Amino acid sequence: MNLRPARPEDREALAALFADFGDYYAELAPHDFKRPDLAQFSPPPDAPDTLHLVAEQDGAIVAAIYAVILPAEDEHGTDPGLARPRLRIEFLATSTARRRTGAGTALVEAAETWARERGVTLAETWTYARSPLSMPFWTERAGYEPRSVILRKPL
Repeated sequence: MNLRPARPEDREALAALFADFGDYYAELAPHDFKRPDLAQFSPPPDAPDTLHLVAEQDGAIVAAIYAVILPAEDEHGTDPGLARPRLRIEFLATSTARRRTGAGTALVEAAETWARERGVTLAETWTYARSPLSMPFWTERAGYEPRSVILRKPL
C-alpha cells in the first residue's frame, strides 16, 4: 500500500469514495443520512495546516483522509484541550471492498505523525455512534476514546 498526498486528478476516485461512504450511512440510518449529490463534489481545498492523503493499492485509490490542525483557542475555558493546537480528522473513508485491510489505520497513523511533527499533542474526530464499522475502528483500532455526545432535536 502506498500513501501519498491527494492530487487534483484524484477527483473522480475521491468522489467514488465519498459516494461509498455516503451510501453506507444512508443505508445504515436513512432517517439521519442521505446519499450525497456528487455533481457538486469537490475535494477539500489545500490550505496551511491541512493534510489530504490517499491510500493506493494495486494502482487504485482505496481510502482517503482529510485532517486539519486547529489553533489553540481560549485557554481560560473549562476544556484544557482547547488551549493547545489539535489535530481534527474531518474525513476518513475506505472503499467497501477494501475495508479492514489496514488502509484506514495507515492513513490515521500518517495524519497523527504529521501532526506530532508540528508539535500537536491531541487528536480528535467524530463519527456516527450507531455505526458497527466506525465505532470499533476508532475505539479499538485507532485508540480514540468517546468524549462528547452531539444531541439533536428536530424543531
